[in-house]
Amino acid sequence: MEIGTGWGGFALYAAKNYGCRITSTTISQEQFIFSENLIKKNGLQDQVTILKKDFRELEGQFDKLVSIEMIEAIGHRLYKTFFQKWDNYLSQRVYSQYKQLQLPIICFMSPKDFIDFISNTFFQAVDSFISALCSAASSSDIKLFHLEDITPHYARTSRNGEPTFCKIKAALRTWVHESFYSTWLFYLCYCEGGFIERQIGMFKWFLPSHYVEEIQYYRTETVGQN
Repeated sequence: MEIGTGWGGFALYAAKNYGCRITSTTISQEQFIFSENLIKKNGLQDQVTILKKDFRELEGQFDKLVSIEMIEAIGHRLYKTFFQKWDNYLSQRVYSQYKQLQLPIICFMSPKDFIDFISNTFFQAVDSFISALCSAASSSDIKLFHLEDITPHYARTSRNGEPTFCKIKAALRTWVHESFYSTWLFYLCYCEGGFIERQIGMFKWFLPSHYVEEIQYYRTETVGQN
């Protein structure tokens, strides 16, 4: 199960390269249509199912669960619900993994008093913090086993995205306002600076609900990659 389809990239990659069978859900109509077409274009309809549903409305159980850059969009009031639902969706031999964007601590301590460019333009009250998430996760059987800081990679990703985005400026002008282009260019630059200065961060979590087999699996995978 993937909570937060995005534009279908993860589901496509996992199905095509690892033979995974994936159910992925989004609440965005645009992402739902785009991802469905992407899966059909690659002939993976038998492996990937795209749903347009809130994560709280899903049914069934799954062997693995992943969520990429999703937690910052739901707000801290739904953290406990998020983890409790994960716990319900996971079968007996499971592990779960997600990536999470973290903004400065002031956002969590007093989100209504701190409104920066990202929280005002893109995300509602972006207040995803390790202590708050661990506290929320404690309401379920899911426990934090591994936390990896991947912030430097996102600084480079943002930097590499800027020239690519600039190349399509002329094409964008034919169907969007100049302010749209300027906003997204500033977003890429803002993120790069924030990641470099460690004012914002990106982390990958590994949260098994049944320790023995899942930790052994994770260690095997990690050693294999290194």
